[in-house]
Amino acid sequence: MRRHTVRFKIISKNRTNAPILNDDYGDIWENFNDDDISSEYPLQSPPDGQYESFNACIKVLNRYAASRGYAVIKTRTKARKSNKSKLFKAWIDCDRSRQPNYSVTYSDSKRPNRDSKKSDCPFLAICQNLIKGSGVWDFWVFHGGHNHDPSLNPKGHAAIRKLDRKDEFKITVTTHKSAGILARHTYTHFDRTEPDNNLIIRDVYNKRAEIRRRELNDQTPIQALLQSLTTTGEFSTHY
Repeated sequence: MRRHTVRFKIISKNRTNAPILNDDYGDIWENFNDDDISSEYPLQSPPDGQYESFNACIKVLNRYAASRGYAVIKTRTKARKSNKSKLFKAWIDCDRSRQPNYSVTYSDSKRPNRDSKKSDCPFLAICQNLIKGSGVWDFWVFHGGHNHDPSLNPKGHAAIRKLDRKDEFKITVTTHKSAGILARHTYTHFDRTEPDNNLIIRDVYNKRAEIRRRELNDQTPIQALLQSLTTTGEFSTHY
């Protein structure tokens, strides 16, 4: 069963007087809820705030959620009628929202389905550019509850690992690949130089595969080889 979309009316366009934040602000919740006896506040919802862009909002929220055992993702967006390419509202869910989608039904399965991260988590937040042209994005939590335990390691969340895949990561992987350095050695380099990063070796493999596809221009290796031989005159299609 699909979850129903919640619709509600915005009462005020000035929801908060908090400072406008960017994605480099750091841990703005260092002393948030300091009277709590817990040190990490598992699954605690982020406070409402304002951000200079939607991407900045997502980055800061995931930095906040990483130490609390969950991650957030964009699930749906809405664009302005005057400009369909300009989004002004986004729904933000837990990355474990929605129900598992198994390719084989339980009755037809000959072996147990693999487990899924999806648990139909009800967490829901909204990020919206309330005042057109202001450049300010308001964020507020509509439903802060979760129906799952906090994750044991932030590396299990792709949205959190994405925070560490910056330009330096892309340049290093590209350089190592060109130099013939193996993917596992590249991962070891990141693990030793940045021990607090949340990368896994699959991120390195995926980036190398992306570079490879770009080099082949979305062709198969054989197609790229034949095109190269034909262009250089080393291969002829005439018999």
